Amino acid sequence: MSLDDDSLLRRQKLFLQQVEFDLRRINREVIHERIPELNKESFVRFASFVAETRARYLRAALAVSQTPSGSSEAELLLQTLRHEREAFEESKNAFAALERAIEQGYVDLKS
Repeated sequence: MSLDDDSLLRRQKLFLQQVEFDLRRINREVIHERIPELNKESFVRFASFVAETRARYLRAALAVSQTPSGSSEAELLLQTLRHEREAFEESKNAFAALERAIEQGYVDLKS
């Protein structure tokens, strides 16, 4: 590796560090501005909401499994199941996004 290559690598690493610093700052500002009430209680409340969506999804799946396949009741239950799955997946993904934001230092949870 030549000196030019080493210099380029150092500049690129420095650039990425600067961008990462700016991204952290921007995310912190935007998230704190729009969600000022984020604390342990709201985080746990959100986790509870995700657990509720999971339970509704599983309950709907069990209900479908106890209904004769192809019946009109099964079709209605499948629509419910689909809706509950979407709700669960969306809430689970949002929770994962919040966890990632905390891990990246974008969010401070107040005790």
